Amino acid sequence: MPSPSPDPVATFDLFSALIDSRSCGGLGTDVGVLRLPRTGRTPDPDGPQAKHEAQNLYQVDPLLRLMGRTTSHSRLGADAIAAGEQPVTVTPTDDHNRKADGMLTLDEAMGLCTAARDEATELEAPPMSFAVMDAGGHLLAFARMDGAPWASADVAIGKAWTSAAYGVPSAAQKEKMAPMPNFATAIITMTHGRFTPQTGAVPIYRGGVLLGALGASGGTGEQDQDMCAKAVSVTGFSTSSQSG
Repeated sequence: MPSPSPDPVATFDLFSALIDSRSCGGLGTDVGVLRLPRTGRTPDPDGPQAKHEAQNLYQVDPLLRLMGRTTSHSRLGADAIAAGEQPVTVTPTDDHNRKADGMLTLDEAMGLCTAARDEATELEAPPMSFAVMDAGGHLLAFARMDGAPWASADVAIGKAWTSAAYGVPSAAQKEKMAPMPNFATAIITMTHGRFTPQTGAVPIYRGGVLLGALGASGGTGEQDQDMCAKAVSVTGFSTSSQSG
């Protein structure tokens, strides 16, 4: 008696089948495996069993959406498996760099550093360091002008982190913490030194959405802040959620 044909939906490596893992946000590994129950037979592609098993795949749609995929992708894969065909391979859409999605691109971050450097050069300010953070406090771009103190690098990064964390110029935190030195010290300790309540960084907004912050160090606090504010303005961003 011949052995039953393998069930094409019995075992389905979801992310290997649907998505090239090398393009999933740099994960580089298969994220998960979905195993479906064996039926001991090859289902009718149009039968209720195949449709039921295909529906099981829909439950993972939230994971696909987290990767920027649409629910139609999982349906395509589920229908292909249920029909005994090779699952489709979805080509990811590189849409995370679109300006409307609330993220700074690398080119934009580098452009902000360049604009800040140009402003400092034009105004004959002291050599400075500039740092661009995203809205989550992650470093996107950094530049240190020739002759800028090496310590200015960490200070610029700290100011940018502080501005991005609160969505306001870092000078606001300096004023707020002035009467509360013990509280400021506690926050600095809890954030492993990243919290830097000093003048010299401004937030970066586009369309009212916080994208990150630009910080500087090397001049006076006011000089640092002025260079950052000018750079944000000339590159088409805003330092306030109230502006365009």
